[in-house]
Amino acid sequence: MEKGMEGTPKVRQEFSKKYFEQLIARVGEDERLATWVGELYFEYHRGMYTSMARNKRSNRKSEFMMMDLELLSVLTGRRIPTDEMDQMWKTILINQFHDILPGSSIKEVYEVTKEEYDALKKQGNEKKAQYIKELLSNSEGLTLLNTTGFERASIVHIPEYKTNAIKDIEGNCYPVQKTEDGAVVAVTNLLSKGYQVFEWTQTDIFSPFVIDGWKIQTPFYDAVMDENGCILSLYDIENEREVIQEGKKANQFRVYEDKPQHYDNWDINIYYNRKFWDVTETKEIKWLENGPVCATLYVRKTISNSMIEQKIYFYADKGRIDFETHVDWKDC
Repeated sequence: MEKGMEGTPKVRQEFSKKYFEQLIARVGEDERLATWVGELYFEYHRGMYTSMARNKRSNRKSEFMMMDLELLSVLTGRRIPTDEMDQMWKTILINQFHDILPGSSIKEVYEVTKEEYDALKKQGNEKKAQYIKELLSNSEGLTLLNTTGFERASIVHIPEYKTNAIKDIEGNCYPVQKTEDGAVVAVTNLLSKGYQVFEWTQTDIFSPFVIDGWKIQTPFYDAVMDENGCILSLYDIENEREVIQEGKKANQFRVYEDKPQHYDNWDINIYYNRKFWDVTETKEIKWLENGPVCATLYVRKTISNSMIEQKIYFYADKGRIDFETHVDWKDC
């Protein structure tokens, strides 16, 4: 094509920088041309963001799993066989094909990928458990592993409750709160790409939360919720300001009608927000926990044939609110 082919324009290979430099030199002063700053966004196929979310989640979880496996193999000094690693990575990479990962393939593709991701998860978890067992075989107390590349201050869910606190090697104590499915602890300074052993201990603990109905006062916020779990007011104590706009609600679920003109699985048309239904049918709302680490509000809602379960976590030592949401979607 560089030499010229009949019926096609002549082209040459250049770096994009040179193309844009020449483009600016030729037409850069033309006032009729618009200037675009930012991402070159393709305005169609917005629906691909949510199409086949299970596949997108499995892809990302698989990438995290492989990173953890490689770190654990280094920490234990046991290298994962190359053939096995290649096989696992090839499964992940082939499912990143540009129709598989976005969700634009046919039904049979996602039946196959579900089986592949399930098998990959089983294989990876078995190897992770094997490495962790070997790594912690001689340790006592509670061992926390941080596989990320940065030091962490984190909320950690642990499978069992033994005492009301843990202590690091420097003598710092962290309260442990019993929950319905184990326990939770807030720790700081977890070393990157490594692990720390904490000693189980006892200390005086108290809950910093003041709860009155659907109102809660934390060290960071005064929050007011309605009977549906929507946040009507969230006052930031440190900055002395209201976070929620007047007349608005936070954590309000809303369902929109999805009837695009073309590509029903791909597109979300620009007028999608003209027809919607708020989720207001709450079946259950209650406080699950109130302790030294967090307070947790549980909300269960329904709309049409679908169900939404949510846990809202307020923390004692973090100005963060977590929304753990599970949607059992049974509508077309």
